[in-house]
Amino acid sequence: MSSLLLVLLGCVGDSGDTVAKPVAVSVDGACIEEDPGDPGASEAALEAIYRTNCYRNLLGLDLGQLNPKLNDAAQAHADYMQQNKTLDHSEQAGKPGYTGDQVWDRAEAAGRELQSGESIGEVISQGTNPTEAVDGWMNSVYHRTPFSSPEWIAAGYGQAGNYSSMTTLQAFPNSFEGAVLYPVNGQVDVPASFNSDQEFPDPAPNAELVGPPITVTIASADYFSGQNWFRAELLSASLTGPDGEEALITLTPDEDPWLGSMIALLPERPLTPGATYTVAVSVAWNGGEEDLTATFTVAD
Repeated sequence: MSSLLLVLLGCVGDSGDTVAKPVAVSVDGACIEEDPGDPGASEAALEAIYRTNCYRNLLGLDLGQLNPKLNDAAQAHADYMQQNKTLDHSEQAGKPGYTGDQVWDRAEAAGRELQSGESIGEVISQGTNPTEAVDGWMNSVYHRTPFSSPEWIAAGYGQAGNYSSMTTLQAFPNSFEGAVLYPVNGQVDVPASFNSDQEFPDPAPNAELVGPPITVTIASADYFSGQNWFRAELLSASLTGPDGEEALITLTPDEDPWLGSMIALLPERPLTPGATYTVAVSVAWNGGEEDLTATFTVAD
């Protein structure tokens, strides 16, 4: 069992019309091997960034690149967790492998100090290889946030035993103005379920096995202090499948201090393998509003 820990359209006309269906796309089908940014990176780091870029390419976002200093910082933290047999974002001075209390301290110790206009994040996991770690982070709520963030600056990855650590640098606030929906339109092989108890914090503490997270990540140049960074608001949401409309658990930044820039929808029950669903979401934020729709198919 793996554990995760977080720091921080089809149109149908009448009989005389053609039927437009979304082109089927998958995570595996979106994989491309571009310049990783650090050709001297470890095999684990290269595997992690290639898998990350499968998702970013699927989302239509700029691909991520590794930074040698962030790789060093992430590897040092993975080593710390392995040596101390702990899954934790914090390190304690005096313990084996200590390089800094928090992710920004470790990045600075490795020679990459946080600059103005940047934000730094970290996701960690236990019990997974690099590809499984990225897949697990993407099939979650809070851990998906850095991967669906539109503007990446750099990333670093470390693996020690079955401990994984990934550090990401994003532009913050963003020049990008808009909302990013996942799953994407036409996506196939979407996981049928998500065990919320395996993510910490637990996004659905009153449930265990639910449907796959549906998220809208918002980016804007206008940042506000507090837990709702861009004053995101969920105007409406629905998920429709073979049994009609599905009941949803809704999470918004006003109610959930861990979301920041994301709105999340969790189907209250696992979805039907092989079935096709359509999600329709309307969101607003300071200076913007968007209607988003995606039709996706669950893995068999």
